[in-house]
Amino acid sequence: MSKPAQPVAANLGCPPNEVVFTRNAIEAVNRIAQGRLSNPSCPPDLRLKPGAEVVAPK
Repeated sequence: MSKPAQPVAANLGCPPNEVVFTRNAIEAVNRIAQGRLSNPSCPPDLRLKPGAEVVAPK
């Protein structure tokens, strides 16, 4: 888990292992569309499940 994930998770009210950082919006959208996150700290079979929430800045 990355240190920056801890305060972000606290602010969002979720566990730090559910926070994923990407390099840009295109990468984030592609990861979400694929339903898989390749962050080394995430399990390789992590998939978005019904009811999952995605937070993105405007």
